[in-house]
Amino acid sequence: MYPYNIFFGEKMDVSAQNKNLNKIWQPDINQKILEMIEIAIENETENKNYYEKLTRKINNKTDAQILNQMSADAKKHCQYLKLIYKKIANRELKNFNPDDKILKFSDDLSDNFSNLMFRELDEIEIYQRLLNLFSDLKIRDMLCEIICCKQSNATKLNYLYAKCNLAD
Repeated sequence: MYPYNIFFGEKMDVSAQNKNLNKIWQPDINQKILEMIEIAIENETENKNYYEKLTRKINNKTDAQILNQMSADAKKHCQYLKLIYKKIANRELKNFNPDDKILKFSDDLSDNFSNLMFRELDEIEIYQRLLNLFSDLKIRDMLCEIICCKQSNATKLNYLYAKCNLAD
């Protein structure tokens, strides 16, 4: 069954049902997982800010609502990831300062939509890897929701990209 350990390519012991993640996994694997989650939180924070900034450039109210919803989704993803982080590390994650790293923002809306779409698709791979590391159903449910949302966001961005290019 699941999950497969992506670091060693072997099936993990799911019989313990992750009662204490620190006892089941090696500390170096835990550290790698925490690093993956930190990167995911940074990405989600950047996405949220990027969507907010992009919303201000959109004249169409419906399109702006789509981007606002995507920003709200990214905020919710951060909350989920922080909960997962706390469950693994038994401590809160320090807040990420979004000014530390800023995504390139283009004046061309089409470029922004395209870049964001491929970013969302790339992030799905990170979440799929994380998903395969857990047998805890609550964590898996949160990660599945994020993955589904990312897929939906990529579709919406594809729509906005096509709409933008057809308008030209």
